[in-house]
This record gives sequence, structure tokens and C-alpha cells, in this order.
Amino acid sequence: GLVGSEMCIRDSPNIQVGDVALVQPKTSQKNSLTVLVADDHPINQKVIQTMLEEMGCHVLLASNGKEAFDCVLTNALDLVMMDIQMPKMNGIECAQKIRSLQTNKDPQKALVPIIAVTANAMAGEQERCLAAGMNDHLPKPIDPEALRALIQKWTTHRPNWEFQPCSPFIPDERKCVSISDER
Repeated sequence: GLVGSEMCIRDSPNIQVGDVALVQPKTSQKNSLTVLVADDHPINQKVIQTMLEEMGCHVLLASNGKEAFDCVLTNALDLVMMDIQMPKMNGIECAQKIRSLQTNKDPQKALVPIIAVTANAMAGEQERCLAAGMNDHLPKPIDPEALRALIQKWTTHRPNWEFQPCSPFIPDERKCVSISDER
């Protein structure tokens, strides 16, 4: 599901496993970019989410390609960070499905920039991502400056967003909570 920051939801009586939790980020949502991070590994999600929030972005999370596609349909996104290898629908299939909206029901949502995020350094991986309709490629482990450069490159449609100054990346356990079976 989608998770946010700075809130303990694990002890909330009405929240069940798989629920969606949207929590306000530190920055004003009005002037921040909304970025979807689609990755099936919670640690990868947390690392990318922390980097993006430190840059002033509002972050939504998806754990598989189906959740990512649903999130694109139901949210106004400025950017999608998409892992390639995910369950239910991989990143390549998800990107193709998002791009198919252009000739289908929602041409505006089909244009959201999609950045492939993958640890796979095999020859041809970047070309495969671009052929699927993704805009760019970011290798893991993620370099914060490379991430910042890609965000600036692909969000020129939002020139007035509040880009936070770069600070050293130090993961903070309080920034991301997941809704899990641990109770």
C-alpha cells in the first residue's frame, strides 16, 4: 500500500494490513512535486522516499506494478520512479500500460515521466526500459545527485516547485512506516 511519513499507524485500531495511509510530508504539498515510488522491497522504498522527501517531494509508494498503475490512475503525479522487477505486474508491463492510456481513456496521465530504477546492469536493460515507454534510467544503488538531476530534467512542467537544498543522506527510521502484519 501507500505510506507516508512522520506518523505511527501500526497501533491504530482501525487500520488493517493492506490499507492505504496518506500522511502529509514536511513540505507544503501545494508547491511540492508528487512522486510515485514503485518498488517491492520496503528498504528500497524507504531509501528513495527519504531522498525525495529531503528534496521537498511528496511521496506515494506502491509495492507492485498493479498498485503503481492504480496509483497513476487515481493521483495527479509529477514523476514515477519504477523498479523493473516487481510482482503482479513488472515495471516494463506497468510502463506500457500507463503509456497505453494515451490512446485510451486518459491521455494526460499517459504522459507522466517514468524513471526506471533497477539494479540490473545487463546490456540492453536501459534500451528495454526506453522501448517500453520509460523516459530515463537510474541504476541502484541510487546516487542522490543523479536522482536530483533526473528530477530536474523531467519536471520542467513544474518550474515553481520548492526544491530543497541538498543535505547529507541519513536514513531516519521515523520517516516511513509500513502497514504490516506486525502488531
